Amino acid sequence: MVGPKHPARARRGRGALPASDTLIATGVADWPQLPRPDFWIMLTCAAAQFLLVSGVLGTLGARSAARAAYGEMRSTTP
Repeated sequence: MVGPKHPARARRGRGALPASDTLIATGVADWPQLPRPDFWIMLTCAAAQFLLVSGVLGTLGARSAARAAYGEMRSTTP
């Protein structure tokens, strides 16, 4: 899908990484933790990575689709 949805995915992924790091820090600092902290750490980390990668790949795909649609080509002549 081409459109502004893909950069938003990357932004959400960028926001989910600190959540994962915070969950890790609660264990290191002996702060109160959620039940099954390992599950929540892996879930937030995997979600962040998925959102980042799908957002970046979607944006790159949208750019190449736009180039193909408009027939843009780079010239080698000066």
